[in-house]
Order: sequence, then C-alpha cells, then structure tokens
Amino acid sequence: GKKMEVDLPAPFLAWLRENDIDPRVYTIAHELKRYFRIPHATHMPIEVLREQVHTSVESVPWLPGFFSVDSSIRLQDVELYRTGQLFGMDVSSGVAVHCLALKPGDHVLDLCCAPGAKLCMIAEHVSGGSVTGVDISLPRLATCRNMMVDKYGIPNTRLFLADSRHFTIPPPASGARADEAQQLNRYKRKRRARQCADAAMLGIRGTTGDETPRLFHVSERFEIERPGIEYYDKVLVDAECTHDGSVKHIVKFDKWGWESFQDRFLSPARLSTLADLQRGLITAGFRMLVRNPSAPHAGYWWDSRLQYVQPCRCVRRHVACLTSAKMKRLSR
Repeated sequence: GKKMEVDLPAPFLAWLRENDIDPRVYTIAHELKRYFRIPHATHMPIEVLREQVHTSVESVPWLPGFFSVDSSIRLQDVELYRTGQLFGMDVSSGVAVHCLALKPGDHVLDLCCAPGAKLCMIAEHVSGGSVTGVDISLPRLATCRNMMVDKYGIPNTRLFLADSRHFTIPPPASGARADEAQQLNRYKRKRRARQCADAAMLGIRGTTGDETPRLFHVSERFEIERPGIEYYDKVLVDAECTHDGSVKHIVKFDKWGWESFQDRFLSPARLSTLADLQRGLITAGFRMLVRNPSAPHAGYWWDSRLQYVQPCRCVRRHVACLTSAKMKRLSR
C-alpha cells in the first residue's frame, strides 16, 4: 500500500511518549479502512453487501455486525446507506456500545450523545427500554435528532439540551410520553424554519449555560416494560477530548502547521479545564447509574482519544473514591 511519512514536531512526540502512544502509528504502511454496520438482528449476507457496495467488503471478526471497505468508498453513494439499511460508524464507537452488554428492557443514558451514531446503535438493542441522550450543543443535537427521526425512525428515545454534568432526570415512565410531548409542543407552537425554531424555542444560540435540562425531542412511539425506575441500567459517557488522535486528522497538520495544533489542543489552560470537565462527566454518569448488589451493573466511560494517561488517571481517581465501583479490563 501507499506509505505516508509525517515529520512530527518534538513537542508532539513528547506528548505521544507521555501517553504511551507509539509515533510509528502515524507512518501509514497500508490503506485506511472505512467502517459501517448493519442494524442489529438484521441478516445480510456479505455477498449481498459486496454486490450493493460494488467493492470488496470484509467483516470485522471481533465486532459483530461491522464491516470494512476501502477508505475511498463514499457511503453516501450506496443505496443501502441512503435508505437507512447501513450505518456509517467507526469501530471505536461500536466497541464502546458493544461493551455495555445491552439487553431488551434496559434504560440507557448517553451523555454527550451527539451526533448520535452510538445512540442509534444502543436503541436497537433495548426494545422495551429507552435511550436518553444529553448534549450541550444545539447544532449537534439537531443533527442527532435529524438522523434519528428523519433517516432511521428510532423509537423509545428522548433528547435533552443540557450540561451533562448536572443532568438528573430519571428514565421515562410508561405514561411520560404524553406529558413530555406537551412540554415539547409548547416550545414548537410558533415554529417557522426548523433551525430558527430550535434556537427560539430554547432561547439560546449554541449551548445552554444554565443547569436546567431542556427537552429537545421525544419519540412518537414509547413502549416501556419497566416504568418508574429511578436510575439507568447503563450509562455511556463520551467526554470532550484532547483530540481524536486519528491518523487521518493528525496528518493534516503536517500541511496546516503544527503550531495551530499546539495552540488548539495542547495548551496547558485547555488541558486543565478539560481534566475538570472529564471528572465532572464521569461523576455525573456514575450518579445516574443503578446500583444493585444482587445484580451488579457496569457503567463504561468510552475513550478513544489522543490523550490516554490522563483519562485513565481520572477514572481511577473516581473509582478509588467509591466502594461500589471497580474497573474491569476488557478483552476481545
């Protein structure tokens, strides 16, 4: 395959060493892959996928339902993708959901949920349960709703515009659909274009600065098997990161200039604020997680970021303060 050499600056190399990342990962000796998945409980032979995608398709052996194609393939040109029968989703996101060990009837909280790929995957596994997504960004939450509602018609979901660190709303009850819909409709009464209405409805421009969650979306279909519970069975936290660390995105700074990378992502002031944010989010997630000694549940904090050591310290510090929490090593 094509080999790409990138001259990494000394400060960035030091950062990689500090976070136990081998800089050789940024020397690409093979073509990168693009990943997608098929809906849960859907059987689609790989021969059909190859015929529809018009290229070689390989299954991901360690992640059920996921497949890879060459990175040059545009999923938006594939009919199965346009009709909602394929989901574009990276394996790093998919494995986070897979680790939750979801089952029908689970109530799941997804903090920092936008743009919604993991939320859609969660919803497929918890029929009879619910998925509640929370995000602080209005534009990203609107993207999440459009994908869920307009493209995939995902049921049993709610979206809230809020600072996830302060979210304390329990899972929905069986009769909550009507009450929540009335609350949402009050905001929508005089809506014009969708984007304008979203901002007017919530009285904000891009994020919410207060601690009051604003209901943003509730499914038309809500069928709950276990109403009235106070906490969530599973919680997924996808905190803001230093940088996603992907090869594709990192190598771009070889052209853009590494000074901009240093200023945007590795400044001491930003890293200090980021650590506090991550601690607040993991604490909030655990606070909303059900704890039952006879049937223990686990909350997972997904991290596929460039920064590795600091988030691990953050989680370990949190676990050390709680007798009911413990870390679990994951393996394929």
